[in-house]
Amino acid sequence: MTSSHHSILTVADFDLPDRITRCRGCLLTPTDCYGEQFASLANRQDIIIKLRCLNCSTVKAWYCCTVHRLKFSSRAVALDHVRSQHNSFVLPASSTALTLSARHHELDDIVGQGYDLDQADDSQFSDSLSVALDPSDFVASSLPQAAIRYYIDEAEELGLGLRRIVGRAFSRDMHSTSIPTIDEAMYHLDVANLVLSLHGRQMNDFIKVMQGTVLALASTSITEHSQSSLLTVTRVPTSISDINNIYIAGAVSIARNLPQPIPEEYHGHAYISLRQRIELFYAQGLLTDHISLGTPLPNGGTNQTSPIMSYSQTIDAQNLKADAERRLGDDADGVILLYLHLWSDDFEGSRLKNNQQSVWVLTVTICPPPGKSSSTDYTFAVALGRKGQDHNPVMRRFYEELNTLRSPTAMYCSRTNTFDRVVVEASAFLADKPERAGLSSTISHKGTFAKMSSSSMIANMDTLPSCA
Repeated sequence: MTSSHHSILTVADFDLPDRITRCRGCLLTPTDCYGEQFASLANRQDIIIKLRCLNCSTVKAWYCCTVHRLKFSSRAVALDHVRSQHNSFVLPASSTALTLSARHHELDDIVGQGYDLDQADDSQFSDSLSVALDPSDFVASSLPQAAIRYYIDEAEELGLGLRRIVGRAFSRDMHSTSIPTIDEAMYHLDVANLVLSLHGRQMNDFIKVMQGTVLALASTSITEHSQSSLLTVTRVPTSISDINNIYIAGAVSIARNLPQPIPEEYHGHAYISLRQRIELFYAQGLLTDHISLGTPLPNGGTNQTSPIMSYSQTIDAQNLKADAERRLGDDADGVILLYLHLWSDDFEGSRLKNNQQSVWVLTVTICPPPGKSSSTDYTFAVALGRKGQDHNPVMRRFYEELNTLRSPTAMYCSRTNTFDRVVVEASAFLADKPERAGLSSTISHKGTFAKMSSSSMIANMDTLPSCA
């Protein structure tokens, strides 16, 4: 990891307004705070500085952009600002399938919706990622081996995980020491994203364009020089074989070695392990609306007066937290609770023939912050099958995994380079009436009868004879 360069600074060196440099805890003047430069956050050392009050120990450090004169409450938000506003090539810690793009969780986007980041738990974000990782650290983890290799490399140096994936793909050797530049690796990641969306004739057309590009570069010395400055140890793909071996299907291809879940066939369904899905999500280090056990909830309780902008601020979340703390007892301190919103339904897999081969899907949404409840960064499919199939075996396995995850499980977070103790609870299962009827094995969702439990009645044996 690139280390932070610490030096005692005066806020006056950057001519920043008091509104972003004054301590919000003790309201001391900016001269009573000290700053730390973070060269790893941008291409210049003086873009982002970290401020910490020397007098108020209860207030966490905050960050300031000296160019845009903005204040950020966490390193994570400051990083996202650098990526989106300063054209920095700092690689994000997140990887959703093949997308390693910047996450736009800037402070203004969230505070504008009434969500106070100062009250949100920032314990999963740290300022130092210098602790080295070892494969033995993941011995109890369900992360795929490709994801483990990626995060170990990322802990060594930000961006090294992707660079080594690309280097191995072009060398076709899992033990290759060839490492491209970060710009070069990001270029090939963009190519991988594109070719995964192509099929048949489109792939052939793409290859023709690449071949023409190589010829054009070779005929122009200036452009050739520009190409050589970008591609140091790799090259432009020029054949279907290159696409398959380097980007898609090869054992060391980019697509097969990025952190992503491994699907399996289970009772006629495509299924992804719930634990693996959640561990991969948590390893990305995304900003979440999680609940910290052993600490009071922000705006929680029945006497809250401020608007509720996230699930963690609701009374339901308070009850969920209380149940988990009661179940875990003394083991609850320091545990992070991730809540799930479940959803299942069937849909038409193809518009060519309606009511033919409809598809059933089960999804989980994991602790989305305000404004992200429908984001694909937080919602994932875990099971896929055909409409009309018996989904009970899949649901039984899903609930077995969920029940296991109700006990503290060590999960890796790339933001902090640490393993946190995490429990998982389902807070809601969303389904329409036909889907609920199918899940509960009710005969007809349009009828006026259904299964009933915890009730008794006198049965008329003439109209309801025994089935014994």
